[in-house]
Amino acid sequence: MEPGTSHVGRASDGNPFVGPRPIQQGETLYGRETEVRDLYNQLQARRIVVLHSPSGAGKSSLVHAGLIPRLKAAGFDVWKPIRVNLDPHDLGAPEQTNRFLLSAIVSLEDELPPDRHQSPAALARVDFLEYVESRPRRRSRADRPVVLLFDQFEEILTAAPREAEARQEFFAALGRALDTGKYWALFILREDYLGALAPYRDHIPTQMANTFRLDLLGLQGAAEVAVRLAEQGGRSFPAVDQLVRDLSAVKVQQPDGSFVTEQGLHVEPVQLQVVCRRLWAAMPEDDRSIDPGDIQQYGDVSRSLASYYADAVLKVAGGDRTIERSVREWVGEKLIVAGIRSQVRQEAGRSAGLDNRIVLQLLDSYLVRSEQRAGGTWFELSHDRLVDPVQEDNQQWEQANLHPLQVQARLWENGRRDRGLLLGAETLPEAVRWAKEHRGLVTEGEREFLAASREQRAKDLAARRRLVVLATVAVVVAMVVAALGVAALAAEEETMAAKEEAIRQLHVAVRAEAEAVRAGAEAVKAKAEAVEQRDAARLATMIASVGELLATGQHGLASMVIVEVPRPENVPRWREFASSTNSRPLPKFVLGRADRVNSAVWSPTANAS
Repeated sequence: MEPGTSHVGRASDGNPFVGPRPIQQGETLYGRETEVRDLYNQLQARRIVVLHSPSGAGKSSLVHAGLIPRLKAAGFDVWKPIRVNLDPHDLGAPEQTNRFLLSAIVSLEDELPPDRHQSPAALARVDFLEYVESRPRRRSRADRPVVLLFDQFEEILTAAPREAEARQEFFAALGRALDTGKYWALFILREDYLGALAPYRDHIPTQMANTFRLDLLGLQGAAEVAVRLAEQGGRSFPAVDQLVRDLSAVKVQQPDGSFVTEQGLHVEPVQLQVVCRRLWAAMPEDDRSIDPGDIQQYGDVSRSLASYYADAVLKVAGGDRTIERSVREWVGEKLIVAGIRSQVRQEAGRSAGLDNRIVLQLLDSYLVRSEQRAGGTWFELSHDRLVDPVQEDNQQWEQANLHPLQVQARLWENGRRDRGLLLGAETLPEAVRWAKEHRGLVTEGEREFLAASREQRAKDLAARRRLVVLATVAVVVAMVVAALGVAALAAEEETMAAKEEAIRQLHVAVRAEAEAVRAGAEAVKAKAEAVEQRDAARLATMIASVGELLATGQHGLASMVIVEVPRPENVPRWREFASSTNSRPLPKFVLGRADRVNSAVWSPTANAS
């Protein structure tokens, strides 16, 4: 049997769809006739070609089931595909052995009969050109041109990233062999590593300038694969367009930031095989036509992809539930963000918390693909169509396998550690007990969650104790206040009584003062009346005196009295007395003075002075 062929094929279980594995030699490759022809023509004419494609596009299927049979039919001697990923230490090779050259030679050596094998230690001393020139060949192929197939050639970059000098040595040795013109070479690798080969191209004839890109299956090619394989198994497939539309669906972002699902231009070959294989296995054997109802009932794309995802994760985890959980969380939280595909950058040892060895297994299962961008390698889900199935299957798995403590811890972590999401008094004891019994299943984050819940519980208890103390103090204070309130009320009543008495006395004092003021006013009035009576008496006396003086002829004295009368306008007869006084001549006096007299005064006695 030729290497890479399968006598079992698809017929072993009656299912024509192979599922997630590549299509092998001896199995029919549908939907890629054009690509096989074009790749064959380019390799035949250019001799050295680089085949690159996105992860999961079907490079291995194209080469093994399409290209190799055509090369053999054309007379080429196709040697077993070469891998460069072996570790010399695992093979018992001497120190300083070039791992890439030894891996390539050991790959070719494995195709020989066991009795012709050389030990790795012996092969480590052989130059690559020397080996391919001396390698035993079948007589029927001795004169045929040799085709060297370097499969998964990105391993030259990933197997030992720091061994740049060994890579240079490998490409130099390979270049010497290809320079002979005796060998054809096809380098097969994921296209995200294509640019990283630049430092080594000068060692290879043609500088690896001839490239062939294999794209994902087009819609027409995908429909052809499904229909032809179904016919091979004895069924028709009238609902194929419905299935292809569903598998090609992609999420497209709109100008407003939202996403809508639209039909894409390509289908992942692996997903097509997975969905169709599960659909075929679920249908009744006597149902010979795959109709829309069959797809809805037996071949729901989301359920099929979810099952495929679950199987792949279980295989990667090797039955370890802790690893399975880590893988599911990595895919569901790192590769899917806000319901759409996201990317994770490859880092040393672990990428976004997941061991890179596990990531590589996910790559091999075609759940994840890698992309070279911005000087680094980025991982993402292989297709938009996996997003919803992955999320739904993760949710179901968590419900079936995670303890409520673990679910709540993740909610707490995703909720920015909001203390409102911590465990309460009812659930904390049982969670602590479960964590002690299942230490191996509890993550560091969950231990932090439990510690935070315990701390919060202690704070709550302390707060409650403080509330009890405060409530007790409040009751005591209330009782004291009540007692004091009674005394205060009595004192207040006494104070009010004293205030009322003071006010009453104030009113009495005010009334007394008012009485005093009134008495004073009456006294003043009486005094004024007495003065007035006195003045009236005096006035009457003065007027009487004037009358008597006038009657006795003492007009001078009468005039002197009359002028002293106050407010004469109010005195009856004043005008009469004044006129009578002024009508009499003044008495004559002879002054015995010879000089000038400026003034004179008369006395009531008529004696001048």
